[in-house]
Amino acid sequence: MSALADALDAQADSLDAQARTLRAIAAAERRRADAGAMFTVKGAAKKIGRSTRYLRDQISEGRLRAVGRGRVIMIAASDLDAWIAAQPARPVKREIDTTDNAGVCVEVTEGDVDRAIDAMMGHA
Repeated sequence: MSALADALDAQADSLDAQARTLRAIAAAERRRADAGAMFTVKGAAKKIGRSTRYLRDQISEGRLRAVGRGRVIMIAASDLDAWIAAQPARPVKREIDTTDNAGVCVEVTEGDVDRAIDAMMGHA
């Protein structure tokens, strides 16, 4: 290899190292900025998909930590994350499909049980 090629390789290695350092600094800055992030009640409600009234109730009951800045109530991102993590898991309710596979709702009345079963089975 020529001296020029060696010098270019050394420069490229140096630039790669600088790029890695800059990426690490940028990532640390993002983490620092996120740690200090604050939400209004409206912004926090939008983030978690709940109403502002619900969050205000949680704050007034002492379940969610918030600070007042003038007339505005602010919630730290870290406090919101901790509150979310502390919420109990709730089972998801499922709707029961009352239609047969063809999408036809079958109404069963007294005395028509056999015909209803035949209709559901496709035996008309």
